[in-house]
Amino acid sequence: GGREPEPRRAAVNGFGFGGTNSHVVIDAFLEPYHRTLSPRGRRRSDPMSCVARARARQGDTPLPWPTGARPLLPDVLDTMDGSQRLCVSLAAACLDALGERWRDHRQRIGVLVAMPGKTETILRANDRIYRDRLLRTLTRGAGSDEAAAIARALQDFGEGRAPANPYTLTGGMPNLAAGRVCQVFDLAGPNLVLDAEEESLAHAKAYARDLVGDGACDFVLVIGVNRV
Repeated sequence: GGREPEPRRAAVNGFGFGGTNSHVVIDAFLEPYHRTLSPRGRRRSDPMSCVARARARQGDTPLPWPTGARPLLPDVLDTMDGSQRLCVSLAAACLDALGERWRDHRQRIGVLVAMPGKTETILRANDRIYRDRLLRTLTRGAGSDEAAAIARALQDFGEGRAPANPYTLTGGMPNLAAGRVCQVFDLAGPNLVLDAEEESLAHAKAYARDLVGDGACDFVLVIGVNRV
């Protein structure tokens, strides 16, 4: 009949822990069909502006929770890996720099996190989480007999370690860092973590330009995390 030809199409479903689910539809490019679907917003060649930037460093103690972020339960914060705290702190600083106007764009603010080696990072996340807890325990109540004090502290640490809870897995998964930022600031734009090794940040910036240039976002928070 008179139907326009449609491209070959495939759908891919992805499921992950913590709500990181996705459904992607991929088309073989067919110029007449896709030309009618192309966005008619801002052109990609238009200049983009960096309107805010921030830096933060994670030390031996966890970063303080930003006052502008949604409060979370203590159990959630205690099992959260430092990479997620870094992302939240950097996002808070950038949003604060924008003033109140960012709140009018919540639905169209994207979050891209460049995190090289996130697969390896997740294997070490629990070690970092419990290391912080161990350091806090070891520095509490040391007596004159240092060996005995350390032995008691280690015993307390072993007995007092919190069991796995509903937040343990999501707190240690680096691929949830971008989603965590959206959660605590109520942002509804695209969010994802990019891992392209040393080119992760460059890819994140390029994708941010596409999101703004194609009219999908008004702002994009691009966060680079290097946690050693």
